Amino acid sequence: MMYLAFKHNATNFFGKLIKFYTRSEYCHCELIFSDGQWFSSRELNNGVGFVTGPPSGEKLTDYDFYLLPISRDDEKHIRAWCEREQFNDDGTRCGYDVRGVLFSFLPIPIGWQSADKWFCSEICCAALQTIGWFAGYSAASISPKKLHELTLKEVKKRCGK
Repeated sequence: MMYLAFKHNATNFFGKLIKFYTRSEYCHCELIFSDGQWFSSRELNNGVGFVTGPPSGEKLTDYDFYLLPISRDDEKHIRAWCEREQFNDDGTRCGYDVRGVLFSFLPIPIGWQSADKWFCSEICCAALQTIGWFAGYSAASISPKKLHELTLKEVKKRCGK
């Protein structure tokens, strides 16, 4: 079973900025794999990667969890993609896309995206797009709020509700 978790407790500058600009209750998101590994791009450790359980300093109660109706094969596909996306072609770790956050959520559509960095909702959206979710959306334009809305619609569609 795989989950998408949305953090509602902003504990850092970018979390507070994201909540303010997107007028959302959510400031961060994480993919959670069936083995308990959490995956996202995080400002505090400046990059993309896996952690066991909630990131350091966070609690399960900081998050809302949504079970994703996907197959084991889909989870394996997403995991393989996430493992590759931790690193750039030159072997360096993919960083947290500070400018991408700032430009993506401004009221004017600048559309700047880094080729070697990710922000949380962008990488979670892109990972799920590898199995056909969220077709027609640019992952770089997806905030945690928008990803939450799209996830609810996608889960409803896939569960026939």
